[in-house]
Amino acid sequence: MIFARRQQTVSAVTQSVTRLNFLDALGCVLYGQTLADGREIISGLRRMEGFGPELSPSAAALGYGALCHLRELDDVHFSILHTGAVCVPAVLTTALREENSYGQMLQALREAVEVTVRIACSMDYYSHRYRGWHGTATCGAFGAAAGAAALLRLDPVQTVNALGIAGSRTGGSWAFGQDSAMSKRLHPGMAACDGLTAAYLAAAGVTGPHYILEAADGGLLAMMSDFADPRQLLADKDGWSIEEVEYKWYAACKSVHAPMEAAIRLAARGVEPDKIVSVRAEVNSASLEIAGRLYQLGNIMSAQLSIPYGVALGLLGGDGQVGDYSEARINTPAIYSLAQKVEVVTTAEFDRLRKEEHKVGARIQVRYCDGTCLESRLIDPRGSHGQPLSPRDMQDKFIALSGAAIGREPARLLAERILGAEEDVGVRRLLSPLTEQIF
Repeated sequence: MIFARRQQTVSAVTQSVTRLNFLDALGCVLYGQTLADGREIISGLRRMEGFGPELSPSAAALGYGALCHLRELDDVHFSILHTGAVCVPAVLTTALREENSYGQMLQALREAVEVTVRIACSMDYYSHRYRGWHGTATCGAFGAAAGAAALLRLDPVQTVNALGIAGSRTGGSWAFGQDSAMSKRLHPGMAACDGLTAAYLAAAGVTGPHYILEAADGGLLAMMSDFADPRQLLADKDGWSIEEVEYKWYAACKSVHAPMEAAIRLAARGVEPDKIVSVRAEVNSASLEIAGRLYQLGNIMSAQLSIPYGVALGLLGGDGQVGDYSEARINTPAIYSLAQKVEVVTTAEFDRLRKEEHKVGARIQVRYCDGTCLESRLIDPRGSHGQPLSPRDMQDKFIALSGAAIGREPARLLAERILGAEEDVGVRRLLSPLTEQIF
């Protein structure tokens, strides 16, 4: 397997970005613990493991990853990945188990994200996705293994073994999209668990296939993509991949953000919902494939993966926050009625923007019964690199999410600790206020 640990300078900006990445994922994990479906996941893991006060590191990694992804508020990378929901659980559980320092964990997180993204790009993430794979699950296991390997101080051969073991059983089908099954929530956690397990096995001397990506028989690049390019694994690039990650402001699939925000902006200019006869949402091909369908009443995940829901919600005054993704909200008759009028189509303009500039834009056209047409076009929704969340926004998001679990003032103090702590402090000490919340 082609792999080389990066020996790249870490700038002050990159260090700050890494802390924010960790903060964001941790907030999503803590919020997930307050949700009914989050409690179901924890209950299942506890039953499987017995009645001890703590879960094993592998089960904790699975749980953290699933909780992080429950409400689609975790980060996103243009290669159709949620890196934080896999990489943070893997390095956090390892760091807690091995008593690593905060700085060591942050470096491992950078390496984990780097490997995840490079694997996705080498597979040609569009081809990978169109074959029915969920890249967060398939590519994430490699990143989780790399991050855990760094904290376990594995040598290069052991690290390759860890990656080979993780890759030998990686998977994750997009079949959940057909009926909006909860397996999508589990995929990041399963990848984190697989990578973590692979690293510990490699540390004990277990070997994995060194040619897991390029083997003539069973190599994943050929199995999982039509247009694989192994050169992307070691291609020169400016900066770390973690700097390319975007952070969500809206509790929905990234493909929904631009059309929903375009609708929100249109509503701010004045919309008469009762007069709307049709709505046209123009997006890129990947967005249509992922989120172009009408949602199912009573199914929160289907609404989070539905451009028609996001557009109808925005036109009717919603703000796309977690409150708009409750069962009661998605069952609102007016939203469902308007969502049925939304047609989602693709255009060459938005396909080009997605492929060449990594921008997920949209155009909304609302037509009234008298023939009048209103339009709103948006290229950079809030949270994208063109309209990024500020560090203050990120802290506010963390406080709002984790505050639901531990209280707003403790959440504020914890955010300050995470963003300001010295890197030689132990991870367990850093997170000591969360003893009861970390399983």
